[in-house]
Amino acid sequence: EVEFRSQITFPELAETLEDMGADPSVYAPVDMAIRSKGAVLEGHCLRLAGEGTIDSHRLFNPKETRVDVRAPSKCKPDVGAGSADQIREALRNGKSVSWNFNPKEKRVDLTLPESLGGETHVLSLAGSYTLTIAESSGESS
Repeated sequence: EVEFRSQITFPELAETLEDMGADPSVYAPVDMAIRSKGAVLEGHCLRLAGEGTIDSHRLFNPKETRVDVRAPSKCKPDVGAGSADQIREALRNGKSVSWNFNPKEKRVDLTLPESLGGETHVLSLAGSYTLTIAESSGESS
């Protein structure tokens, strides 16, 4: 299970709202967390599949906005990341390893709150995410 932070941006809408004089908090990017239960596949790709939750936002009610990442969405490790053993060793040594999203793959369903029409829009993820193993303090709670 992997959790990573992401953002939903809508540049065209943001530009229109800015030109109309809307408050910037209305068209600010939407911060969210995606929890994937996908497996690591051949070629060290990560199969993303799971749900997302959005953070507080002026336009989108987090309790009424749904984000789903549908399989078989895949992320590929950066070029030069190496074999699975090399990736594991890099992470154990405190180095970061990044995986890249496929921006052509539309596998994210964003369902808007009823107050905004309740429609579902299919989106793609752009960019990448980076994993770094955090050291444990050795304390338990």
